[in-house]
Amino acid sequence: MSLPAGRTSFAVLACAGLFLSGLVAIAAPAGAVSAPPAASNLAVPYRYDHTLVLTFSVPAAFYDAGAGAVVRMTAGRTPASSPTTGYAVPTTGHTVTVRPLTASTCYTFAVWIRDHGLYSARRTITSLTLADVTPPATLYSLLAGIKSTASATPGIALTLTYARDDVDIAGIRIVRNTAPTSSGATVLWVAGKPVTYVDTAPHAHGVRYYYWAIPRDTTGHYAAHYAAASLLQNTWRISGTYDTDTTSEGFHGDVVSYDTTGQQVRTDDNYYDGGTSSWHLDVAPGQYTVCQAAPDADPDLHFQTVSTCAVPDGTGGWLDEDWTSDFPAGSVGAVDVRSGNVSGVPVSWHWD
Repeated sequence: MSLPAGRTSFAVLACAGLFLSGLVAIAAPAGAVSAPPAASNLAVPYRYDHTLVLTFSVPAAFYDAGAGAVVRMTAGRTPASSPTTGYAVPTTGHTVTVRPLTASTCYTFAVWIRDHGLYSARRTITSLTLADVTPPATLYSLLAGIKSTASATPGIALTLTYARDDVDIAGIRIVRNTAPTSSGATVLWVAGKPVTYVDTAPHAHGVRYYYWAIPRDTTGHYAAHYAAASLLQNTWRISGTYDTDTTSEGFHGDVVSYDTTGQQVRTDDNYYDGGTSSWHLDVAPGQYTVCQAAPDADPDLHFQTVSTCAVPDGTGGWLDEDWTSDFPAGSVGAVDVRSGNVSGVPVSWHWD
């Protein structure tokens, strides 16, 4: 592929010293085999916004058994000082293709010929990537799943996997809709490059939420396509109030739900300032035991804290019964969310 007219002169102006080769020799030990001759004819025949192609000529020593070329790259106009500094660039014969690189940036290549443990003199060349005209790569994948069950509100967790060539991505645009179209979708995120993003807003049972994510590069270009994912939210909400002793300002406790086997399922973590507050737990359809886990009491105090669990009162309402070593009678599996949300569930803790 030929370069457009004027590209080389532009690069010379932008990167002072462009295509001026340097020659630095690494001395061979006395009595050792002579170091191989240096590479020659360094050139960068192809330049793109995120790719540079370097070519060079090699001496006959390159073809000796165990011989080869070492190419190191650095950002800017200062070349690597030795064959072990800078960024190691793999070579194919006497051609090097490097990507992804940052657009409109100078890069310097340093080339050594290595033969029988000895290195030739260094040859260097500096070139410039073109202005960014290429949209970033579409995300490799976007996956949607329920957030960890250790949280009070699971929401929907998105996992983003980037394509290999993502060096120029400045941010990701994530949108959500309840219809299978990105048109009219709610914008959730427009900042940096998250690996995961959690949308805690959705909790409506039986609703499928659709998500789209698209990368944007440093010059404002968007990828050619959105990555898409969707998830059917299959949770119901248990909600209610908790009461704490009015002298409990600053104490910490949890509203905890247990399944019918006694396994803890979900927790609403709260700091209490005394009085009455609200809480909620988003859980899969099922039957749950819901209790207030009181804060640990100071062993030096002469009183203890007592938690309660929600128990049906037989009239459609609820009682909060003291929870000692076992769950209160009637509380196990009492909160039934197999067919809908349950609200008004009271829990509390108090001093004893």
